[in-house]
Amino acid sequence: MKKTLFLACLSCLLVFCKKNNPDTGSGIANFPNNVGDKWVYQLSGAPSQTLTVQVVGNTTLPGGLNAAIWQYTYSAYTDSLYAAVNGDTVIIYNKTCQSCAPPTYAEVRRFVFPLTVGKTWYTASNGLTGQSLAETTITVPLGQYTKVFEVAQTSAVANDTLWLEEYVGFVKISQSESGSSGNGTWLLSSYNLK
Repeated sequence: MKKTLFLACLSCLLVFCKKNNPDTGSGIANFPNNVGDKWVYQLSGAPSQTLTVQVVGNTTLPGGLNAAIWQYTYSAYTDSLYAAVNGDTVIIYNKTCQSCAPPTYAEVRRFVFPLTVGKTWYTASNGLTGQSLAETTITVPLGQYTKVFEVAQTSAVANDTLWLEEYVGFVKISQSESGSSGNGTWLLSSYNLK
């Protein structure tokens, strides 16, 4: 009787419990983009300089596209980017005209899911080319991550590489953009997802 009860309980656990980070499946549903999500990065070579990224709200972009507001807080200033999910794609926008009514936005990053090694995409509006270069293991101040996609994003004004762990977010960002004070290599030091 005890053995039967134990097996019944075990069966219920197997049926009703959900694994938080399944090994199978790769896709946009795993991309963290919820209000309250927060990441803190250290600038490589200058650990006292930090970048905090927090999803602080939601908005609607022109054309009716819903986007999460990602607030970037550097030591000297704060900026915002807007992350919109459109089908299998995450598109990151920058507000190009603060005082325009309605405001105008330009695409600055794009990620097409599922990420697979060798996958490429191109955005004609800004000449942005993206490519998933490798699936790799990476170590940052917070620890080691074993299923990280290395993604290159290049255009006439940017040559960036981002390392994305689907259930965590960006664990490393190497940014080289014309006129940006956020250039450098940023390493994840903490995060909290809602």
